[in-house]
Amino acid sequence: MADLLPPDEHERRVAEGRLAVAEQIRRLHHALVGHEQDPDRLLAVAESLADNVAVLEHHDRRVKPPWTERTERVAPADGEEFPLDLDRPVSGPGNPWSLPTPVVRRGDRAETTVVLGAGYEGAPGRSHGGIVAAIFDDLCGFNLQIAETMAFTGWIRIAYRAATPLHVPITFSSWIDRREGRKLFIHGECRHDDQLLSTCESLFIEVVPERL
Repeated sequence: MADLLPPDEHERRVAEGRLAVAEQIRRLHHALVGHEQDPDRLLAVAESLADNVAVLEHHDRRVKPPWTERTERVAPADGEEFPLDLDRPVSGPGNPWSLPTPVVRRGDRAETTVVLGAGYEGAPGRSHGGIVAAIFDDLCGFNLQIAETMAFTGWIRIAYRAATPLHVPITFSSWIDRREGRKLFIHGECRHDDQLLSTCESLFIEVVPERL
């Protein structure tokens, strides 16, 4: 957690606040979808949220820094966690949409274990397939740090081999299968215990920082 917080005191407090708010919004997300609700309580919660959102929207818009300022990031050693970005939509703990679990380097692989809550349910008792695809796409991006390159997703294909369960740990891993010039072919798999749930094949296209 300390690696996520900037040294500047004001920015540090802002980051700590964002982490705290994002965590409560994630709880709200799963509580709203996964529990029976009282209609009057829902309206009261909506009114309270509207007041707080209006306060947050009153401040100036944030602008993400150019990626060229982040090209010096070094991949972690084997067995260590990758540094996370607060804003990252799938794994960034400061983003309410995210699944903020550590991503760990396992040799030439990136690996993360997640528990999908009620807010990600598609068919009864199983995850929506789009959530699985988003996790794969995000995780494959961590392999770019191992390769010490910058690239964008060209395409990604997911093969769903079994239902992805909710409320239990599931492990995603990804690795660079091969490289052809600027093309990086990154594969991945998702498992619950010993059961293979899904696999992915993706193409990432390397870009030079100056073109960003």
